[in-house]
Amino acid sequence: MITLELSRNEAVKLEMLLLMTTKFREGELATYKKLAEEKDEDGNPLFPHAEDNIEFWAEQCQMMDSIQKRIYQALTAPPIEG
Repeated sequence: MITLELSRNEAVKLEMLLLMTTKFREGELATYKKLAEEKDEDGNPLFPHAEDNIEFWAEQCQMMDSIQKRIYQALTAPPIEG
C-alpha cells in the first residue's frame, strides 16, 4: 500500500476525473462483452482477446469506483481535531 498527499483541490479534480470517465470505462466493458459473443463460421471467437479485455475493464471499473469513493469520503469527512 502507498499513501499519497493531495491538496484538497487536487483531490477534488481527481475525483471529478474519475466520475467523468465512468461511462467510458463502462462502455469499454460493454463493448468487449458484446465482441466476445461474436464467432466465425466455425464457432471460433472473432476477437480472441475480448475475454482478457473484459477482465481488464471489469477490474478497472471496480478499482476506479473504489478509489473515487475513498476520495469522496476523505473530502467529506469531518476535520480531525487534535
